[in-house]
Amino acid sequence: MRASPDNPWGKQVRAAKLSAKINRQDFGVSWNKSLDKGGMVVGDQVTLDVKLELNK
Repeated sequence: MRASPDNPWGKQVRAAKLSAKINRQDFGVSWNKSLDKGGMVVGDQVTLDVKLELNK
C-alpha cells in the first residue's frame, strides 16, 4: 500500500494495486468453444487486476 500525504484537494489518499492469476477450471468454469481454424475461444488462465483508492 502506498500513502500520499495529500491529494490536490488537501485530503489524505491511500492506494493499493493487486494482481493475481487463476485457472478458471479450478472454480468449475469449463465452458469453451473451438474456433473454425483451431484454438479455443476462452483460455484457462484468467488475470484479476484490482486498483483501489481510499480517500479519508
